[in-house]
Amino acid sequence: MSKAPLHIAFVGNYSPRLCGIATFTTDLCEATAKRLGPRSHVFAVAVNDTDQEYAYPSRVEFTLQKNQQSDYFEAANFINASNTDVVCVQHEYGIYGGWDGVYILSLISSLSVPVVVVLHTVLKAPTPNQKKIIQEMAQRAGQLVVMSELAVSLLQEVYAVPAGKITRLFHGTPDFTSLDNRHYKKRFQVEGNQTLLTFGLLSPNKGIETVIHALPGLVREFPKLIYIVLGKTHPNVRKEYGEKYRTGLVALVDKLGLQEHVIFDDRFVSLEELYAWLMATDIYITPYLNEAQIVSGTLSYAFGAGTAIISTPYWYAKELLAEGRGDIDRLCRFRSAGGDPARPAVRQSQAEVAACQNLSIRAANALGNRRGKVPGAVPAYGGGRGKKVDDAENSSPAFAYSALRPGALAATDRWHGTDPACQVYCPQPPYRLLPGRQFPGPDAVRLGIFPVARPGRQGVDLHFFQLHSFYAKPRRALQEFNGLPAPLPG
Repeated sequence: MSKAPLHIAFVGNYSPRLCGIATFTTDLCEATAKRLGPRSHVFAVAVNDTDQEYAYPSRVEFTLQKNQQSDYFEAANFINASNTDVVCVQHEYGIYGGWDGVYILSLISSLSVPVVVVLHTVLKAPTPNQKKIIQEMAQRAGQLVVMSELAVSLLQEVYAVPAGKITRLFHGTPDFTSLDNRHYKKRFQVEGNQTLLTFGLLSPNKGIETVIHALPGLVREFPKLIYIVLGKTHPNVRKEYGEKYRTGLVALVDKLGLQEHVIFDDRFVSLEELYAWLMATDIYITPYLNEAQIVSGTLSYAFGAGTAIISTPYWYAKELLAEGRGDIDRLCRFRSAGGDPARPAVRQSQAEVAACQNLSIRAANALGNRRGKVPGAVPAYGGGRGKKVDDAENSSPAFAYSALRPGALAATDRWHGTDPACQVYCPQPPYRLLPGRQFPGPDAVRLGIFPVARPGRQGVDLHFFQLHSFYAKPRRALQEFNGLPAPLPG
């Protein structure tokens, strides 16, 4: 008996629109389609932020205008008529139209199929309207999916969302297989240099000037050091301010005489090229100025690449880089009120000077102690609780998939819940399959999208194991990450 094909719709921004959530949605949608095969129907409903259509791929079967509320009802009708089993909605307040993006509730409330909502922003102090939107989505959705433990806590404590409605999963990362970055440094003509990298769409809240101010001290110790700022200016920033921020950064580089040590690459690069840049990187830096960032795809990628990381302690960084997995101490320079939001700071406060000095010291420490790349994804990503698997390679060639429930580590290629050799990896949930569905098998388990029913409950629970198209695989030796800077005394 063959499995019934699944029909899945994804709602959110979509490539070629330039934003992190568009990349996330596209990767997730394409990976789902690839895993489920041609018999299944996987499509996207894309949100436009302009009157002009993007050159969407054929996967996008319906588009809606962000600020046109009637489009949300039409999108729901389209999904309902498409024999869809489940809808996966990406949520951030700025994606959708209306006050705080309230129009998305028009779509969700009009659906006649199960819904899973992936929350990319969870605020600690939401406005009453922002809080109400999350609460209404929680009432109407089967699950709210988040990618940090803090987000789980905030949903329960601030938004009063029941724990059973919340699923925490790990942000996906490419499968970084190389441990030697010399090949990639040669490709980008930075062979023999120490390389620092920050990538992503450029905007003033990225805090790039903090790193630039710290470079003179680093360059004196490491004359061949190069800092790469990779990424186009965010379209919304460019629309409102033009290239004011980037121009200000270039002027600051010129003022400090760092022209030979800073590269601005104004491109939105392919995944393959981004992979190569990360492999060529010695230290990844996220000097972000907004503390209330609950998830970061760029930081997740760098972490999975086994790159030493220095970061301001925004929420996601504090959680991901805890327990010595990165350097977040003392580099703290969050944006204060006032000033030009599109111009980098040239004069610095005493606290900002101290942050730059600490960055300089810690980066030098990291560069001096580097002993080659070590994949950092498995101890903290795949296990999620710092646990290590001594023989993961023998037991599972594809390990780091998120678990079915918090009590388990991850699914493996061998789905045998009663196999003693596999129990440490396999979830042991008291679930039964819905009538008419065969057990989905390892591919569907890895994909993590299939309907199950809990005993004693009515309806369908939909679980997403992994929220990206790429998976971090462990190597035989899962030693502690050894490329991090030693802590400073005191």
